[in-house]
Amino acid sequence: MGLSNYWGYNPVAMFALHPAYACSPETALDEFRDAIKALHKAGIEVILDIVLNHSAELDLDGPLFSLRGIDNRSYYWIREDGDYHNWTGCGNTLNLSHPAVVDYASACLRLLGRNLPRRWFPL
Repeated sequence: MGLSNYWGYNPVAMFALHPAYACSPETALDEFRDAIKALHKAGIEVILDIVLNHSAELDLDGPLFSLRGIDNRSYYWIREDGDYHNWTGCGNTLNLSHPAVVDYASACLRLLGRNLPRRWFPL
């Protein structure tokens, strides 16, 4: 298709809502919270699809945004040849068996759980 990340599933900042889904980045969380409340009031349930298994850093040729620069070998599954395991089909796979990565993902979920209306939010 000649497009990069057209589906919006390559997160750069796990703690931030995608800014294109809001009128402004500063009000994204408030807008999203208000939308969820309005949908609930209308009898519509909301299911969040949160991407915590890969990042926008893609593969070895991808950009360096954060996790790769902080601790590449802890945050990602790395093959013996130094390349990334690509079990997600997105170029990399977060190493959710590493305590630091579990803490990172858990903190993201806690932030959303504290700031968004919810019916059920398992951790």
